[in-house]
Amino acid sequence: MKKIVLYVLLTLLLSNISAVRNWQVYTNTTHIYDLIESDNKLYLATWGGLEVYDLEYDQFIRTYTTNDGLRDLDIKTIVKNEATDTFLLGTFRSGINRLQGDNFLLPLNDIIGLPDNNVNAIVYSDSLIFVATNQGVTVFSEDESFPYPLPIYHFGTHNGLASNRVSSLVISDSGYLLCGTDNGLSYVHTSTMTNLSTWEHYYSGNSLLPDNRISSLSVSGNSFAVATRQGLVRIDDMREQTEWTLYNSSYFPDEIISNEILTAFIDSSHNIWYTYGIWNDNLLYIDYPVIDPEDQQPDPAQYAIVRISPANEFTIWENGEAGLVTSLIKGFREFNNRIYAFSWGYGFFYLDNGEWHHRESNCIIASNITDIDVDLNKKIWISNGYIGGGINRKGTRGVSGFDGSEWTNFRAEETPMLTNRIFRVGIDQRNRKWFGGWGHGIAVYDEEDPAWYLLTRFNGLMVNEIGEIIIDNAGNIWVSNYTGGMFIYDLDAIEQGGNIPALTSFHLYSPNIDDSDVIKIHHTTDMTFFGSRYSGIRYWNDSSFPQTHQPGDAWRKPPIAQLSNTYIYDIDSRKTHFGEEVWIAAESGLFMYDTYLNRWYRYLTDIKREVWTGVTWQRDVLYFEDEIRLYGGSPTFPTAIFVDPFNRIWIGTETNGLTLYDLNTNRYSVYNKDNAPLISNKITALAYEPYSGNLYIGTDEGLVSVEIGRLYKDTDVKLLSTIAYPNPFRPDDGETLIIANQDNQIMPVGNNQCRIYNLSGDLIITLEEDRYFKFSWDGRNSSGKKTSSGIYFYVVSSSSGATSRGTIALIR
Repeated sequence: MKKIVLYVLLTLLLSNISAVRNWQVYTNTTHIYDLIESDNKLYLATWGGLEVYDLEYDQFIRTYTTNDGLRDLDIKTIVKNEATDTFLLGTFRSGINRLQGDNFLLPLNDIIGLPDNNVNAIVYSDSLIFVATNQGVTVFSEDESFPYPLPIYHFGTHNGLASNRVSSLVISDSGYLLCGTDNGLSYVHTSTMTNLSTWEHYYSGNSLLPDNRISSLSVSGNSFAVATRQGLVRIDDMREQTEWTLYNSSYFPDEIISNEILTAFIDSSHNIWYTYGIWNDNLLYIDYPVIDPEDQQPDPAQYAIVRISPANEFTIWENGEAGLVTSLIKGFREFNNRIYAFSWGYGFFYLDNGEWHHRESNCIIASNITDIDVDLNKKIWISNGYIGGGINRKGTRGVSGFDGSEWTNFRAEETPMLTNRIFRVGIDQRNRKWFGGWGHGIAVYDEEDPAWYLLTRFNGLMVNEIGEIIIDNAGNIWVSNYTGGMFIYDLDAIEQGGNIPALTSFHLYSPNIDDSDVIKIHHTTDMTFFGSRYSGIRYWNDSSFPQTHQPGDAWRKPPIAQLSNTYIYDIDSRKTHFGEEVWIAAESGLFMYDTYLNRWYRYLTDIKREVWTGVTWQRDVLYFEDEIRLYGGSPTFPTAIFVDPFNRIWIGTETNGLTLYDLNTNRYSVYNKDNAPLISNKITALAYEPYSGNLYIGTDEGLVSVEIGRLYKDTDVKLLSTIAYPNPFRPDDGETLIIANQDNQIMPVGNNQCRIYNLSGDLIITLEEDRYFKFSWDGRNSSGKKTSSGIYFYVVSSSSGATSRGTIALIR
C-alpha cells in the first residue's frame, strides 16, 4: 500500500513540475569585482555571476550563474591556471569554485575545506595557489597525480601574518609574497614562508605607510602599489624605505584631493592608476569621503581616475570626461598594453588614444528585487529599494523595465527621480509607471511622451515614504503614505501640476497614526484589504472608498491574534462559485479568508489546514502519509503569493523557494535551489504576464522567470511548420511530447486541433491545446490506454484551414 501511495505522490509531483517550463535567470553583472583576459575574451567576476566578453566580436556572449554550476553568484576574485585550463573563482559564501572548459568542477571547499568560505584574493606562483580570507592565507599545491589542489600550509597571526583579515595578495617576479591586511603589510619570500623569522611586517609606526588599513595591492615586476585609507604608496624596494614614495594630500596637496584611496594599480610601465572612495563590504557600496565645503576642494566623486607616472606627473580624468560615465571605479587591469578599468555598476572601460571606451551589459539594474509589476505593453517593471534609509546589499540602485529582450534602467543620477530607493511600482490605466520611493515621494514616468512628474510632500503627500501603490478598476491610484495615511488620486490629477489634490484620504481601522504602516493593498469585488508592516491585516468591508474609522462603519479586523500584530508580505485572491478566497502571506504564516462563509483558515506544515472556530484553531484537513507538505516541511514563512489563472497558488518563502499549491489536486509541489533553476531560496515578489505565460520571481539575488501557462494569444501568429520534441519520445521515462508551432511558438488564434495516427492510418487521439497554446501528448490513446512502440503521424490544423504534418517515434 505504501508503495502505491508513493507512486501516486511521485506522479502528482512530476505532473506539476512538467506543468512549468522554460526557466530563465536575470542578474545584474555591471558590478564588477575583478577582471582577467584569456583566449581573447574577458572574464568578469561580478556580484551576479561570471560574465564573458568576446574582444574579437566586441560583445558580451555569456553569463554563468548558479544554474550553470556556480555555488555563489558573488565572485570576488578570479585567476586562471593556464596549464590545466582551469579558472579559480573566489566567492563570497562558497569558497573556491572551479571552471574547466564549460563545466564547473567540485568546489575546493567541498573536497578539502577552507578556514573561511569568503575568499578575498587568489594568486598563483608556479604550482602554488595562495588564497586570502578573513581567517588568514591558505596555500595549495597542484600535483598532476591529484585531480584537485592539496592544502599544504595555512598562515595566520600565530605563524607569520600581522592580521588574519587578509584583503589582498600579490607576488613579485622575484617570489616575494605581500599580504594586505587591516593591520598593515606582511612580507615574505615564498621559499622561506614556513620559517617564522623570515616574515616582515610594515605598519604606520615603522614605515611610510600612512594607515594600517590596506585597501588594495598591485605588483609589476618587483614594484608595488599600496592603497590605504590615508594615502597611496609606491614601493620599488621593500627593504629600502628610501625607495618608497608616499602620495597623500600632505605631500602632494595640489594633486591629491583626498587620502581615501579605494584601489591602486601599477602597470608594466610603472604608472600607478588609482581611484578615490571607501569600500563597504557589508553593503557592497562605494562611498566617498566628506570634504568640508568651506575648504572649496574638488569633490572626490568627480575624480574618476588618476594616473601617476614614474616621474610623479599626474593625469586626471573626471566623471563625464573622455568617455567616462562614472567615478565608481573598482579596479584596473592591463592586457596587451591596454588599460582596462572595471566599475561598480557601469560595466568596464578601456583606454584607447586618450579616450575611455565603455562596455556595459544589457541587464537588470540590481539583483535584490522588492516589487514587480506588468505594464499595458507586456513590459515588466522591477524595483529594488527597501524600507529604511541608505543602501542595501545588491539593491537600492533604481528601477528596471524588461520587454523580454532589452532592459531599460533608470537611476536618480540620470533622471528626474529623486531617489534610487524605489520600494514600489504601480502601472496606471494610461500605462504610466508610478515609482514609489522610500523617501522623496513618487516619480511618475510617462513612457509615451516621454515625461516625468513628481509627487512629494510639497505638492500632495503628507510624508515622502511610500509603502504601497496600486490602481483600482476605475483607474484611481491608491497610495499608502505610510505614517501619513492613505491617499486616493484621480487618474488625471498628476498632470494638473502644482499641488496635486487627492480624491480622498483616510486612516485605517484605528485613527492611531501607528496603525498607518500599510505596505500591501488588495481589492476584491466588494472589499479592500490592507496589510501592514507591524499591525497585521485590516479590511474595509464595502465597495466604497474607505473613511477614517468611526464607530459602526465598515472597518474590520480579523478575530485572530496571529493576524493582528505581524508583518504582512502579500495578499491575493480568487473568485469561487459563491464568493472569494483572500490569501494572505504573513510572517506568522499562510492564511485564507472565505468571504462567502465568513471563515478564516490557516495552512501549516504539521496540519494541512485549520479552521478558526471563533475561539480557537481546529483541525480541518490532515496530510496523508509521505505527502509533500507546505514549504516542503521547512520551518519558514511565506513572503509572496500569487493566484494564477489555472487554479493554483504560488507561495514564495523566506528560506525554501517556492511552494505550488494545486487546488485541483489539493497537493503541494516545492521548487527550490535543490530541484529547480532558482538562484536563491529567498523569494521577495511574484508577478504574472499573461501573454507570455511567464511568472516572474523576485529574489534577493536576481530575477527568475518560468512559463506557467498563457492566458491570451498574440493575434498575428500564423500556423507554419511544426516541431515535435523530444523525438524519439519515451513516455515511460516521464517524457511528455510537445508539438509546437515553428521555432517553439504558440498556435494561432482560433480552434486548433492535433490528430495523431498510427502507421495504418487509424486515429489514435485528438489533442486540444494545453495552457501553453501548444499540444501535449502522454503517449496514450483516446481511451487512456498506453500506445505501443512505433512510428506515429500527427496533423495539426488551424481554424483558417492551414495544416502541418510530422512524424513521431515512440519508444516504450
